Formats: sequence, C-alpha cells, structure tokens
Amino acid sequence: MSKNLHVNTLKLLGLILVSGLLAACEKPTEQPDTRELANQVAPRTEAPVPPKRVNVAILTLVPQSLQHKIEFVGKLLPNDRVNVHNELAGVVEKVKFEEGEKVSKGRVLAHISTKELTVRRDMAKADFQLAEINYHRNLQLDRKQLIARSILDQSRTQQQIAKYNWDLAEVQLQKSLIKAPISGVVKVRAVEPGEYLKVGMKLSEILDLRKMRVELDVPELEIAKLRKEQAVKVELYAEPGQRYDGRIYRIGVEADPQTRSFRVEVQMANPEQRLRSGMLAKVSIDLGMSKNQVVIPRNAIIEGELERVVFVASDGKAKRRVIKTGISEDNQVQVISGLEHGESLIVEGQTRLINNEPINITRSDS
Repeated sequence: MSKNLHVNTLKLLGLILVSGLLAACEKPTEQPDTRELANQVAPRTEAPVPPKRVNVAILTLVPQSLQHKIEFVGKLLPNDRVNVHNELAGVVEKVKFEEGEKVSKGRVLAHISTKELTVRRDMAKADFQLAEINYHRNLQLDRKQLIARSILDQSRTQQQIAKYNWDLAEVQLQKSLIKAPISGVVKVRAVEPGEYLKVGMKLSEILDLRKMRVELDVPELEIAKLRKEQAVKVELYAEPGQRYDGRIYRIGVEADPQTRSFRVEVQMANPEQRLRSGMLAKVSIDLGMSKNQVVIPRNAIIEGELERVVFVASDGKAKRRVIKTGISEDNQVQVISGLEHGESLIVEGQTRLINNEPINITRSDS
C-alpha cells in the first residue's frame, strides 16, 4: 500500500509541473510603444545646407589702348670682321700687336724678313740706273745721227723693263710689312717671331666694333611688318633696363627652308665700344597703337595644353571661357575672341574654380 501511495504522489507532482508550464506559455504578449514605433517609421527632417561659395576678385573689362610691338632675340655681331693674311712667304722678324688691342687701319702689325728682298730691290734699282744712263747716252747719239734708231729703241725698252723690275721689288718689299686692313679690335693673334710663313696664312682677325649688328630670325608671318630703316629698341640681357637705338638695315629675301624664317639684321652704334660680339639681345619693334581693345592681366589666364581659359562672374556663378589671345605688353594681354567689354573677369581665385561654381565676390575693380 505504501508503494502505491508513493507512485500516486509522483504522478500528482508531474501533473502540477505540466500545468505550470502550460500557464507560462499562455502569458499575454506585450504591446510595443507607439511613440518609439513612430520614431522608427518617420525620419527626422533637417534644414538644407547652402552650397559653399569660392571667394573671388573681379575686374570689369573696359576698352583699352595697347602698344603693338613684336620682339625677337638675337646675337650681337661686329659691323665688320677681317682676317689678316700674309702675301709674302718668309720668316717673321717682329710682331707688334696683342689680342684685345685696338689698332687703326694701315698700322704695321708684323715684319717678315727683308734681307733677300732688300738685295733684290737694290739690284733692280742699280739695273734701272744703268739702263737709264745707257738710254740717255743713246738718245744724244741718235740726235747726232751717230747710231741707228733701232739701238735707241732697244735701250728705251731695257730702261722700261728695269724700271718695272725695280717697282716690283719695291712692292714685294712693302708686302713684308703686314698692316691692319681696317680699324678695330684684335680678336686673334696667330703668329710669333721666328715662324716661317707660307703665303696666305691667317695671322690675325680684327673686329670693327664701332657699330654692332644684331642678327634675327623672323617668322614668315611677321616679316611683312618690317621695313628697312625701321627704328627698333635693343636691350641686352647683360644690362637689363638699358635700351639702345637701332635700325633695320637688311632684310633677307628668301626664307630658311627648315625654319620658315627670314634673316634680318639690325645695326646700332657702339661709340664707346662697350658692347661685345656674342652678347644676347632682345630687339623690340614698335608697330603702333591699337585702340578699343579687350586687354586682361596675364595672371588671369589659365594655361592649358591646347587652350587658354579664363572665368567670368555671371549671376553669382563662375563661367568658363576659352579665349584667343593676340599681342602682349608687359603683364597685359590682348584678347581677340572669348571676352567682351563690360564683362566681369575673375582675376583672383580662378585657379580653384570649375564651370558654374557658386562664387562670392570679395573685391571689384574696373
């Protein structure tokens, strides 16, 4: 009996445990918070952020006059240069000049040995004197009809030949004195005492620096703008700001087949001979004044690989413009197309802009 009681007790406990579990499963579901749900469904609205504007400065374009000039770079050359050669073979006895020395035309630069020449000259002179005596003696005899006329003619011929030989010997003797063919500055001394010279050797080079030339290569598109005797300004790279007056004195008649340019020479005075051959020079040629031009600062231009670009201000935005430029003067550039008078050119801040970007004008000039 006690055994049955124990079994019944265990069954009762099992029923109670199952009932508890069933009651827990039947607990009512909690309702969600409607305010939290509303927050999850409806997003929060914020005020729109205005676009960021780039600060710029503008320049109102007004008609301007522009000095029209073209510039070329060339090299200074002497007005004339002459090589000094010997006309007589022989040994050099004296050299009387140095490199860099100024010499005048006709000055003796060197002596070639004259011993043999002097002997020849003296012999030719003696032959002439003897022939002259013989001719005058025969002339007296002819007047007295004591000799045939043919003898007189022969003696006259001998006298003339002797005089020619004497003159020739004097000329050869003079050739032993090597003289400066022009006035100028000695560039090269290529001879020393004791040297034996063959005929025609280069002994020196003399530069005439009293006037200078500037050689320019002018493109074919510009050559028609130039004329002989046209005034120019020459500025040396060695002397910035110092300008010299010059003139065009030679214009080439045929273009170089490779560069399609013409050789033009400018001449300028050099009275103090301060200018030296080989110096680089910039030649400016004035072509007159152009009026009512669109002119902008060079630094307003953005240089591209294939085009030049600027920005103008319009309705609070930056507008990109492709321009075509012409002549320039210092920092000013002529605009041929792409801009008009009255427009507002952006001159500061343009490098940070793209087309139609909002801008804020901080300064306005005209």
